[in-house]
Amino acid sequence: MKTTQTTNEILRGTVDPNLRYQLAVADLALQLAKKVGPAVIAGGAPRDWIFKRSANDIDVFIQSSWRHHRRDYYKLKDIFGIDAEDIEMLGINCILSSL
Repeated sequence: MKTTQTTNEILRGTVDPNLRYQLAVADLALQLAKKVGPAVIAGGAPRDWIFKRSANDIDVFIQSSWRHHRRDYYKLKDIFGIDAEDIEMLGINCILSSL
């Protein structure tokens, strides 16, 4: 059974410009986050997108060892060009998670 959908599959038949914009922002945020480490978008946003609804926020989880959280935080800051608090104001939550 297929468990993931591509952006094109989600957008098929969708005319909501907010959803289209949100998916484009999520794709860009994910590409930037992957410059720090392995990253995924999880939480309520993907579920909302499957049902063709705009999400409240976008949670980006980035794998980071506990030893490198500070380094990775500053990498995120440099990549996005703004502080983590400002990234959150855009509705994007970057979470550094250890395995």
